Amino acid sequence: MNPLKILALAVLSLVVAAVLSIAIYTEYFGPPTDTSEWHRLPSRAQSEVERIVPPLNGEKFLYYYSLGAISFEEDGNLVTDQRVVSYATYEGEPFQFESRYEDIRDISVQQGQHFLDDTVITLHHEDPDLDFELWFSVKRGLDRKIANYIRQRISQPETEPVEAAQQAINQPVEQE
Repeated sequence: MNPLKILALAVLSLVVAAVLSIAIYTEYFGPPTDTSEWHRLPSRAQSEVERIVPPLNGEKFLYYYSLGAISFEEDGNLVTDQRVVSYATYEGEPFQFESRYEDIRDISVQQGQHFLDDTVITLHHEDPDLDFELWFSVKRGLDRKIANYIRQRISQPETEPVEAAQQAINQPVEQE
């Protein structure tokens, strides 16, 4: 084979690999790499999450984060105006945990310290077997807002979701 053709194929392969890497890194194919407000997620991402976690009647999705690298189905953490949801696929089997705010007794927050860390919010229930975790990226500070929102919703269940979200924005997160 002509050395010039080999060089051209090698360069073309590198360009294709670079384009695919950039597309994956910029979330073109997979889930977002940081916590997002729902209205800022691309419609493609919203559709994928709604397929995995169908919204309840009248439910508004507020925040989303995924630890998945390639697929939305790998992992997801969702905060809505009615509930919180954590889902993942383990050994090919999907599983999902969810709680309505009135069923959550308390939360504990393990705050991530660096931009590569995640904040872990543990949801505590009357029955400890029902406890589960939500994970959120520390990038952009939405993890703190989410922890505040959940605290607000479980401490004042009669508060309107939008009002609770506005109040939560400026409250500091209690660290455990």
